[in-house]
Amino acid sequence: MPKIIPDQLPLNNNALKELQRLRATEQSRLFKECGEELKDTMYQCLESVQEAKEIAPLLESLAECAATLEKQENQYNNMALNLELAKKQYTTESENCKEVTLETWDEYVDKTLNAPNLIDILKMERSEEIKSQTRRLPNSRISDTNKTLRILPQIWENPRCVLPDDNDNEDDLMIDGGIIELTCPITCKMFEKPLISKQCNHVFDEEGLKSYFSREPRRDCPQTGCSKILTFRDFIPDPVMALRCRIAQIQETKHLEVGEHESLDVL
Repeated sequence: MPKIIPDQLPLNNNALKELQRLRATEQSRLFKECGEELKDTMYQCLESVQEAKEIAPLLESLAECAATLEKQENQYNNMALNLELAKKQYTTESENCKEVTLETWDEYVDKTLNAPNLIDILKMERSEEIKSQTRRLPNSRISDTNKTLRILPQIWENPRCVLPDDNDNEDDLMIDGGIIELTCPITCKMFEKPLISKQCNHVFDEEGLKSYFSREPRRDCPQTGCSKILTFRDFIPDPVMALRCRIAQIQETKHLEVGEHESLDVL
């Protein structure tokens, strides 16, 4: 029996519009909430321990959770990006096809004319294109927490220590005698909401930056000697500096509590 139905046909305009509405199930909010839970748990652990050795097993468990979640989030982002890229490619190829009519039907049957196959397009290798797209995505809370957990043991020992990653950018950090300054150059107070420049890596407190840019929206970087022209939008949260300050405050509180107990013992 002769073949009378084509293997593939291009979608019409209405069907293409429906295709564009197709989206990956929204999971970003779930990953965001998981990242917040991990961060809150991490800080609860920090406030409940006395020595670095006590926190090691807790951090190891949290780090495993963070690594698993980060991997799942990356897989989700890659899948969602692949779907969007595939839809775009399929739409372009489908729009270039001849319209399905009584005259062109037989040509699609005998494959004189060809239509794109959505499944084949979805399976195409796009790793480089996806990698290029994911570079533009902001760091997720899970990714930030995972990074923080990896460096936390060193910071717990010394909140002002210079980390290996810091050494690569020593000129861009506020380092005084081999330690990281925890005070904002603008407010001259310990950071409360540290923001780091995407252009030059200098860190300032949100309060100080808002005041600094209130007079002019585009200005030189507040850091002495830096000539970068910045706006407030060039700054993003700095979770590592926030962690340094939080640990410094926790340790100072614990030190004061120990001092009070020792004073009571003497009395």
